[in-house]
Amino acid sequence: MEITLLLLVALPLFAAPLLAVLPRPLHGPALVGVVSLVMMAALYGWAHYAAPVSLALPHNLHPLLIGLDFAVMALFLYAGVKNRHPLVWAIAALQLALFGWLVFGFEAAPLNDLRVDRLGFALMLLVSVVGGLIAVYAVTYMRYEETSQFKRQSFAAILVAFLGVMNLLAVADSIELFFLLFELTTLASFVLIGWRGDDVARENSLRALWMNQIGGAALLIAMLVLAAQNLPLYFSPLIEAGSVAGGVLVAFAFLSVAALVKGAQMPFDRWLLGAMVAPTPVSAILHSSTMVKIAPFMILKFAPLIAGTALGVTLSFFGGFVFVAAAFLALGKRMFKEILAYSTISLLGLMILLASIGTPLAMTAAVTLMLFHGVAKAMLFMEAGVLEKLHHLKSVEDMGGLLAKAPVSVFLILLGFASVTLPPFGAL
Repeated sequence: MEITLLLLVALPLFAAPLLAVLPRPLHGPALVGVVSLVMMAALYGWAHYAAPVSLALPHNLHPLLIGLDFAVMALFLYAGVKNRHPLVWAIAALQLALFGWLVFGFEAAPLNDLRVDRLGFALMLLVSVVGGLIAVYAVTYMRYEETSQFKRQSFAAILVAFLGVMNLLAVADSIELFFLLFELTTLASFVLIGWRGDDVARENSLRALWMNQIGGAALLIAMLVLAAQNLPLYFSPLIEAGSVAGGVLVAFAFLSVAALVKGAQMPFDRWLLGAMVAPTPVSAILHSSTMVKIAPFMILKFAPLIAGTALGVTLSFFGGFVFVAAAFLALGKRMFKEILAYSTISLLGLMILLASIGTPLAMTAAVTLMLFHGVAKAMLFMEAGVLEKLHHLKSVEDMGGLLAKAPVSVFLILLGFASVTLPPFGAL
């Protein structure tokens, strides 16, 4: 089990810096492909574990993780000051104050930091398979970007490291560790959305940063609520207790806010729409296999406990509203990637609706939709990149005659839309 986890987490994190400094660019696709294949093989070996398995990180890692938490938040503070963005530095300062209060004001009882269960396995499957394929695709895509070879290789390195972070997030039972990984995904999205470095990219990356920082602050408040009542800062003990009495429901409410932010649910949808200015692999990996899937994943973790509560009912109605509203907004858009983005927001609303109902059937439907949406949207965004780079097409109004020029792309686009709109996997 420990070796498998090393392959899923440590391997991509170790390979990422190598990708950035490899002397010959031809090594890049091969290394990314090997990392992806190894992660897929490791997941196959893990598939037979039916019961949850708990693991503990080395105790001497905990101070290092806390230091990394402070470093990431300090980096956000620096980005806000450097870019003269008051929202970014103010929320970063608030996060630093809340995290300092949590670390120095309360003493948490140590438990197992990691827990591998079927839900975590489903997210790792999506991240490793779909995310791995997107990383391989990104190496070829970046050859068409007018930038330095080092920046091209660094781009692939960040994507691969992102996969390792997401795989660790999928098995994090410690909410404090989950917070660190949540913040690292925020950092990655900030860097990737602003990759091209122009004013539009910088503006959208900063918007993504401060909006996702709100989710991080909500996570910190949830932990403080739990710590103030001497409750464990771990998911599984809270869930196994089977009670939402006292501050547990309040903590779950703040965890839900963090999920809604990361899932780009209204009114936080603007950060995801702004991600369209980034290279297409960024849209593919944010919209399909990785970051936005944190939203239904978090709700599914504690869904049985909030089913039928005021929180569960509120989330259900909210998810249903976003599902319908974003779908209608998608109908009025002309840019292909913007249509895909609104479709993602809509279907994430449906996943949250299903997850918050909390019944076994509804939760199974949410996980199924999460998986098949990831596959379909990854394919659609990668095809959007093909249209953009090879055929110079971004608007659906300019795609007349595309069947004659790119029949394979048309087939894959139709297949992708069919998979998210028609039974058995479709919802719209």
